[in-house]
Amino acid sequence: MKKTIFFLSLFFTLACYAQPGSTKLEDMLQFAENVAMHPFGHFTKLGESNSESQGSVFQMGQVDSFYYWVESGNSPNWTEKTVIRADTILQIFQDLKSPAYYSQVYSRKSGKLLKTGNPYGHKDSEYYYSNDWKLDSIVNESGGFIYVTYDGNKEYRRFCKNHQLLVYHEFDEDGRVIKTRDYRGRASDGTEWRESNFKWRNDRLVGIKIRNYKNGESIPIREFISFKRGKNGLVNRINSYEIYSGPRKRLRMGLGGPVIYRTSMDDKGQTTISRTYKGHTNTYIFDNRGNWVSIIDKDIEQHRILFYQNK
Repeated sequence: MKKTIFFLSLFFTLACYAQPGSTKLEDMLQFAENVAMHPFGHFTKLGESNSESQGSVFQMGQVDSFYYWVESGNSPNWTEKTVIRADTILQIFQDLKSPAYYSQVYSRKSGKLLKTGNPYGHKDSEYYYSNDWKLDSIVNESGGFIYVTYDGNKEYRRFCKNHQLLVYHEFDEDGRVIKTRDYRGRASDGTEWRESNFKWRNDRLVGIKIRNYKNGESIPIREFISFKRGKNGLVNRINSYEIYSGPRKRLRMGLGGPVIYRTSMDDKGQTTISRTYKGHTNTYIFDNRGNWVSIIDKDIEQHRILFYQNK
């Protein structure tokens, strides 16, 4: 079950990047970077769920349905066919060895995530929004209730039961996240948190500073990640530092380093992009319409077969 949930979580992550692509090479390269950089968490926007797509999935209406599966070693995990509905987008996927399945429902009008289903087909979480489609609250079947409040470009997510602050986000005037505080799993009185500060230049992320706080005081050892970009705007080097006090910092051994991209195209119009970082290569394959069909790394392979409308 744990393995199944892990594979399904990969699908939820990639749902953010499932919309039809572009045949422009720079757009496919940007897709590869976005997927690789997703763990750094800088795609959050004001009033959006962390797990919802940025704009509707398959928003151009090219794709009618698709099969998706994950392979790890000799154990393939297949999914059921996913169908794109007229009014909302209903995604159903399933391990064929188990009757369990997950689902996601999006609003076709706004692209916002409305509902997720758990492995037993029951309602799991529902997402509610204000009239201007800002996230208002998240309710799950077990009774958990998170509500969201705003103060200008500041966003607060609290647990309804005791109003405990769970997550704080702050955004700049252009809607980019510049600070997050994560209180989950720490002191219930809100005196401890993990803070990430994001630095942007020309609409590109160039650095993240991470530190832990206790009773409002920064714990001495901190982390700083810097991203250096080439002329095409893609990250070509990541450096990770430990900061001890004041301006002193030390490059962490074994972390960071150059990012190298290689591209090729076959006679069917499929484009292959390989991204090498820290000695590991991820491979991204796109069809002749620019939609990804495979994402392969050293541990996991993810594949899709897409079916287009009127074809």
